[in-house]
Amino acid sequence: MKSWIYLFNIILILFNLNVSKAQEQIEIFSRLNQKNFYQGEVKINQDSSIFTFLDYHLKTQQKLRGIKGYRISIFRDTGQDARKKCLAVRSKFKNKYDSITCHETFVYPYYKLYVGDFRTESEAAKFLKIIERNFPETFIVRDIMISFPDLK
Repeated sequence: MKSWIYLFNIILILFNLNVSKAQEQIEIFSRLNQKNFYQGEVKINQDSSIFTFLDYHLKTQQKLRGIKGYRISIFRDTGQDARKKCLAVRSKFKNKYDSITCHETFVYPYYKLYVGDFRTESEAAKFLKIIERNFPETFIVRDIMISFPDLK
């Protein structure tokens, strides 16, 4: 019998705690409704050099003429006939994938041919899977400046 009384008292105590928590939550919401917090004023204090730095950053980004992205390298070779090979690979690629841009570069001693302008590595990886049958020595080049994407 005593165990039932203890159990009943514990249930009453837990019920009262839940009711008091619910009442506290209701009081908080009523207090928030009484005060108009959303009609306040926000004041930002910052150093004036932040504006100078932001202006410098914007000017340097405008000079870059691109953004960091990914391209796929499909050709890389040295030698006297490397340029001819590069042009041959380029024409072979353009015959199959006309809409994808090609970028030829020469960094001593290599002639290189990159394709595509991909913003994410996953986009580049998807296209790599498509072309790797025809161009088996391809790989993704990271952190290269790519052209701005077309706005559609």
